[in-house]
Amino acid sequence: MTTTAEDWLPATLPADLLPLAFATDLIRRWCDDNLPAEGKGACLPASGIVGFTTLQDDIDARLVCGTHDGEPHWWVEAGGFIFDATAGQFGPDRLSVTEASDEHYAATDRYPCGHTSFELLLAEANRSFFDGSDALNFVQETLDLAAEGRRLAAA
Repeated sequence: MTTTAEDWLPATLPADLLPLAFATDLIRRWCDDNLPAEGKGACLPASGIVGFTTLQDDIDARLVCGTHDGEPHWWVEAGGFIFDATAGQFGPDRLSVTEASDEHYAATDRYPCGHTSFELLLAEANRSFFDGSDALNFVQETLDLAAEGRRLAAA
């Protein structure tokens, strides 16, 4: 069964956030297919890449540390929405893009995307989760997916 954007995009999502939504979903699909447990343990680096795409599109966003149903987790928030590239680890029914009021998520800290602390967190996540070559491959592949997300949103 093929899903369409209408199946997973919140109806209230503003058009200026579509590139971020498409990029997040494409990165999630990559994580689901290429990482163990649908990205479990990769939420910080994956969210870092999602956050990086917000800089390219000049979107005011935050890298968020918190919990998903009590489990430690990272995601990106922008415009009242959550963008979660590793939501698949919590079940196939969890959406990549949801409203910030989603009761499954509880934020504890927020870091502006592009802020020095955000960049340090991403660098540390890459050091601890990947060896050098895997980190470069992950970053390049997900940036390519983010570019594809922007292209799809513009179409």
